[in-house]
Amino acid sequence: MDDLHESLGVDDKPEQVEGPHEMGDILEDLSAVLKREIDSYSDLLEAARSEQQAIIYGKLKELKLAIEAEENLIAGTRALDEVRQNIVALIAKHIGCNDTNLTLKEIIERAEPEHREKLNSLRDDLQKVTKDLESVNRANAQLIKSSIDFINETVWILLHSNSNKESVYNSTGMGQQNVKRQVLVDKLG
Repeated sequence: MDDLHESLGVDDKPEQVEGPHEMGDILEDLSAVLKREIDSYSDLLEAARSEQQAIIYGKLKELKLAIEAEENLIAGTRALDEVRQNIVALIAKHIGCNDTNLTLKEIIERAEPEHREKLNSLRDDLQKVTKDLESVNRANAQLIKSSIDFINETVWILLHSNSNKESVYNSTGMGQQNVKRQVLVDKLG
């Protein structure tokens, strides 16, 4: 447990007591990790919103910075997720369950009453921030797709705009009559 507290950055380590108190200590560790995960996902959400603004306003430098920030935050979130999974495995072992894929809801149902409200609140906060992050990421993906589609269409127009045009001048240098001219709107329609 001491290693777990060090990895969480928790300074005040609870006494190592055998028996029913140990589960309380494990649940406190779980709460600490969940709080850090919520903070990490909140930071990811802010980075995703910054990315969204950079996409909307075409600010490539800010977009690059937001993406780099997201990548760093994702690495930290993955590390926290691993710690949380280790705690869940510890809880499963403590309650005599072979299933290391216990859900937070199942853990809350089996928790002592004094931990349930806190864990429920953390679960709700985590669900909200991940749902918000998912929504912003979906919107960003759509914005990027729209931008790529617009760029592809523009490139296509530029590459094909001269393909059906006849020369304005004939071989003698005199202007031609009935020159077929394309209008940009015709290509888009």
